[in-house]
Amino acid sequence: MNWLMVFIGGGLGCIARHGINVLLLSKNLQFPLATLIVNALSCFIMGLMANALLQQNQTLTRMFLLVGLCGGFSTFSAFTFESMTLIQQGNWSIAGVNIIANMVLCILTFLLGSYIYVCLKN
Repeated sequence: MNWLMVFIGGGLGCIARHGINVLLLSKNLQFPLATLIVNALSCFIMGLMANALLQQNQTLTRMFLLVGLCGGFSTFSAFTFESMTLIQQGNWSIAGVNIIANMVLCILTFLLGSYIYVCLKN
């Protein structure tokens, strides 16, 4: 049943993310506002619900909302949750490495993917 909840939540999260992208991309904005909104909203949902669901042992609801919906909506919420958990546990150095590694690695892999695409296209 956990897998089904993740599947349904993830699908709905992806659809919601796509809807926000379509809505805001039509505005021809220079700033990636859709991604910022999606990441912030997903982190808000994660922050709002995580502690309550973990304390109440609401496994199916947690699988649906946190893993599925937030995960499908934005993986940034999971990254933020993990970083905040490390900070709350007093693991500041590990949290710092996690934050820097995620940012740097994502930028580098994006650049690598772009480079490979350009090389294959030419």
